[in-house]
Amino acid sequence: MLTFVSHGPAGSGPSLMMAALAEAVRAVQPDLEIRTVDLPARDGAEAITHLGERPGDATVLGSCTPTYLTTPLKQDLPWRAADFTAVAGLVQDTYLLAVRTDHPRAGLDSLFDAPTVAAAAPYGGNTHIQALLVGDQVPGVDVRIVDSPAAAVEEVAAGTADWTTGVGSDFAAGLRDGRLRVIGTFAEHGTPDRPALADAGIDVRFPLWRGVVAPPGLAASDLAAWERLLAGARRTPPWRDYVTGAGMQDADWDSAGFREVLDREQVRYAAWIDRLGH
Repeated sequence: MLTFVSHGPAGSGPSLMMAALAEAVRAVQPDLEIRTVDLPARDGAEAITHLGERPGDATVLGSCTPTYLTTPLKQDLPWRAADFTAVAGLVQDTYLLAVRTDHPRAGLDSLFDAPTVAAAAPYGGNTHIQALLVGDQVPGVDVRIVDSPAAAVEEVAAGTADWTTGVGSDFAAGLRDGRLRVIGTFAEHGTPDRPALADAGIDVRFPLWRGVVAPPGLAASDLAAWERLLAGARRTPPWRDYVTGAGMQDADWDSAGFREVLDREQVRYAAWIDRLGH
């Protein structure tokens, strides 16, 4: 029995990724029994603890995003990202900036002409950091911390906040029902309907990667087995459909490459968390 652990709630980016990965692995080895579990409590600390308390366990794989860089610092957990076994970087997603559809300044060229309220969740998470970085570039940004990304979307849709940030899965329902409009992207380059913030004079770029880690102290032979299994899974139709259907890009980092990304990003995120007083 393999256990794929998501540190996000059902329907979140990490949860969708682990579900797709399980389906892709089954396509390679149909005899494998895999269960997927969402452990989002305490900003992902539940999932981090689940893996941290199972050193050397080759049957558990966890989703890994910048939450692994921030939550241990904010909550003073006994593990850091460096303690976990980097297995693979899988996808790169894009952060977006959204407003309610009928916002009177629904464009990057006008949104910040007056003071704005940004809804963000959780405290010290990526959307909070993004709001602070945008506030460094434009005047009058008031950041309101709410309970969850879904709550941030509701604040914007209800008009009690002007904007929020997130990935496509965060905004899917609001875009479908016409309550939200995406007006910009934190990517290096935008498109005519989704310009990059940097192209609008707001010099904030914010990549998002997602990968998988195993518990601390995983044996080299077990890591090699995971790498072989995932290499095959990532070539299957279920995985290709997941990546292209969500509009993402392959990250394609092996264990060593993903370890390098985690170590480099930890420096950047530690500085942001320190700015918040942790």
